[in-house]
Amino acid sequence: MNQSLSNAELRPSPARVHLSSREELAHGGAPLAHEAAVASRGAAMGQTIRNRRLLLAALVLAVVLIPAIYLQTFESIVSIWIRTDTYSHGFLVAPISAYLIWRRRHLLNGLEMRPAWIALPFLLAAGVAWILGTIGGVLSLTQFAMVGMIPLLVWLVAGRRISAQILFPLGFLLFAVPFGDFALPVLMDWTALATVDGLRFLGVPVYQEGLHFIVPSGAWSVVEACGGVRYLIASAMMGFLYAYTAYQSRFKRIICAVVALILPILANWLRALLIVLIAHASDNKLGTGIDHLFLGWVLFGIIILLAFWLGRRWEDEDPVASSRPGIAGGVTPSACLLALAVGLASIIVWPGVARSLDGAAAVRIDASPISPAIGWTVVPERLAGFETDFKGAHQELTQTFKEGDTTVGLDVLLYAGQHQGSEMIMFGNELVNVDNKKWHVLAEKRILMDGADGHGRPAIQSVVKGPAATLLARQSFWIEGYWTSDPRMAKFYQVLAKILGRGDRSAVVVTYTSMDLETDVASAALDAFTRSHRTAIESMLAEASATTSPVDSR
Repeated sequence: MNQSLSNAELRPSPARVHLSSREELAHGGAPLAHEAAVASRGAAMGQTIRNRRLLLAALVLAVVLIPAIYLQTFESIVSIWIRTDTYSHGFLVAPISAYLIWRRRHLLNGLEMRPAWIALPFLLAAGVAWILGTIGGVLSLTQFAMVGMIPLLVWLVAGRRISAQILFPLGFLLFAVPFGDFALPVLMDWTALATVDGLRFLGVPVYQEGLHFIVPSGAWSVVEACGGVRYLIASAMMGFLYAYTAYQSRFKRIICAVVALILPILANWLRALLIVLIAHASDNKLGTGIDHLFLGWVLFGIIILLAFWLGRRWEDEDPVASSRPGIAGGVTPSACLLALAVGLASIIVWPGVARSLDGAAAVRIDASPISPAIGWTVVPERLAGFETDFKGAHQELTQTFKEGDTTVGLDVLLYAGQHQGSEMIMFGNELVNVDNKKWHVLAEKRILMDGADGHGRPAIQSVVKGPAATLLARQSFWIEGYWTSDPRMAKFYQVLAKILGRGDRSAVVVTYTSMDLETDVASAALDAFTRSHRTAIESMLAEASATTSPVDSR
C-alpha cells in the first residue's frame, strides 16, 4: 500500500500536465515574440540603410554628370584655373567641399531624406540663367549657373534638413568659379589713390594722372597685378573657410568674413606704398625687380597669419568632432528617385535649347565706309596712331575726316555670330584697357551727344593720353538700331535680339579728336562731326545689318 501511494504521488495528473504546458508556452513565447520583433526592426533598418546608400550613390553620380552635361562650360572654368594664377585655387574647391561634407556624415546619417520640391523652380531658374549667359556671351553667368545646379539638385533630392546641414560646403563650390575681374578697375583706382595719398602724407612729392604717378626717383603705374584681386580672392576663400570651421556663432562668422574681405584690400594698399617707398629710398635699387612680387606675398602671408592667430582666441568648440554614428534617418525611396529624375531632366534640357537658339541667330554682318559730309574730306592717316582695345570684331572700319584745322577719327567695329573670345561686350573690350602700354584713360563720363534730329545719343566721353597726344574720345554701342553707352544694357539687348531670332548684330562706334586746345573746343568738334555724319553712320549700320549671310557652324 505504501508502495502504491508512493507511485501515485510521483505520477502527475493529466490536469497538471496540461497546466504545466500552458505556463511553459506563456512564459517561453514572450522571448520568441521579442526576438521576432527585433529581427523585423533590424531588417527594416538594414533596408533603410541600403536605400539611403543607393540614393546617395545615385545623387553623387548625378552631381558628377553635371560638368559632363555642360562640358564646354566646365572646360572654360578649368582652362582659367590653368591659365591664371589668380584662380588656380579652383582645383582645391571640390575636394575641400567633399571633405567638409564627409566630416558631417554622422550628423547627416540621422536626418530624413525627403525631397524638397520647392527647390525645383530654383533649379529651372539656374537653367534659364545658363541659357541667357550662353546666348549673351556672359561666361561667368554660365559658370555660376552650372555650379549652382549642384547644391540645388542636392536640395531637391535630399531635402531641406540635410541641405541645411551642409549649406556652407555646398555654397563653397561657388569659389570654383573664376570671378572677380570685374572689380579690378575699381581696386586699381583705389590702390593708386591710397598710394598717392600715403606718399603725400609722408611728405614725398608726387604727380598723378589716373593710374600713373611720378615721384622724384621715377615713374610708377598701377597695373593689373597691383590691383589686389588675387589677394582678395585668396583671403576671401581662406577667411570664409576659417569662419565656418572655427566658429559656431553666426555673429563671429559674419565678423570673420567681413575682415577677410577688408583686410586684403588694406594689405594691398600698404604693400604698394611700401614698394614705392623702398624703391624711392634706395634710388630704385630695391623694390623694382623680383623683390617687388616677393614683398607682396610675404606681406600678405604675414598679415593673414596674424589674423588667424588673433582669430584663434575666440574659436568655438566644434560639435562635429564629438559626433558619433547614430540611427539612420528615414527615407522615401520612390519620392527621392522621382525628384532625382525630374531634377536631371531639368538639367539636361538646356544645352539643346541653347543650340536651337544659337543656330537660329548665327549671321554675319558687312558694312562699307561712309562718305564725308559737305565740307569734310577723308584723309589716309590714322589720327595720332590711336587704336581702340576692342577685339574680336567681325569687321573693323577706320576712317579719318578733316574739316579745316579739325581732324576727327572714326572707328566702327562690327560684331555678328558672337561667341567666346569674339564678343562686343567682354572683359578687356574697352576703349583703352588696363593692359595698354601706350594709351591710358585720364577721365571719363557719360554724356548725350548732339544729333542731327535734335535728340542726344548716349556715349562715354574719355580723355585719353598717349605717347605724343591727348585725345577726347566718345564711344557708343549700337544693337539693331538701339544706342546705349551702358555695356550692361548693350548685353541685355543682344540677348533679347537673339531670343527673338533677330541675331546678335551690333557695333561699337568711336569718334575722337585732338585735345591740343580746350576740352570745350574738342567737344564742339566731335558734336559737329556727329551732326554731319550721324545719318550716314546709322544708314551704314542699318544696311550692314540687313545684308547678312550665315556664319559657319562653330
